[in-house]
Amino acid sequence: MTEDEETSEESLADAAAFTDPIDAVFEINEQMLYRISRIRYVFTYSFWAGALASIICAFALVWVLLTGPDAFTVFVLLVAIIASVVAFWFSRSEGPFLSEYQLLAGAVSRARDWQPHPNIPEGEDAIARFLNYLKEQDDRFAFYYDKNNQNLKLDFTLRGKSKNGHHFDAVFVASSFPWDHIEGSVRIFVRAVPSVTTSDIEAMKKDAEDVIPTAAKGYWVSKPTSFRFILLQTGIADFSDEVIKSANETRAEYTRELGGSEYDWGCPIELVAEDPSGVYNFGSVYFG
Repeated sequence: MTEDEETSEESLADAAAFTDPIDAVFEINEQMLYRISRIRYVFTYSFWAGALASIICAFALVWVLLTGPDAFTVFVLLVAIIASVVAFWFSRSEGPFLSEYQLLAGAVSRARDWQPHPNIPEGEDAIARFLNYLKEQDDRFAFYYDKNNQNLKLDFTLRGKSKNGHHFDAVFVASSFPWDHIEGSVRIFVRAVPSVTTSDIEAMKKDAEDVIPTAAKGYWVSKPTSFRFILLQTGIADFSDEVIKSANETRAEYTRELGGSEYDWGCPIELVAEDPSGVYNFGSVYFG
């Protein structure tokens, strides 16, 4: 994004705020997502620089007091210590909020671009077509898939915490290095069925909660991130009201780490169906 484009977007947001506040919120959200890596750098720099500066100034203050105190030097060092401690404390306390904001802003961005009946892309089978759709719909999947498409496994059985194997038609588990910002990654599990039943939803929830601890593991640490569990209906185009209600009320529950804190989390079982007219129908939707 060029400087001229940024200026144009800012002007657009300022103007739209008086005529279409909702659109202005979306524009501001997109600009924040664009800048968030630089904002995170500022937070990180403030954290470490503030901690280091406060320690150095504290030692310097002790040395000055022991070797012959000078009022002006003592004053400067005290101001530096206070400013550094405040910068360190603010960056430490506001850091988790930045992680939460990144997560929520990403969901808002995906919701803005979501279409209730998107066209089904080309593909050799239902799974291939849906994965091609996901590349357009989920920026996290597209990013990590482009980095390493070997993270995608088809017709795959994953062993869960119980040591039992659970079969999925598609599994996407990207590598999690400790320095990755886990708020921006995703784990995706797809299971194709001719017609979704409430039993399929319950089985998916059970399997999901068993594989989450396994799929959350990275190279050296376990960092549960965003999960998507999708039932792809290939036989009929619509879902019954009972199935839709069950999917929206049934959530795979787990503990998620976000910004250094743990949260009780839950994601619904997503329902997607291929319509003969060439579009997807949804029974439940999840942007997290």
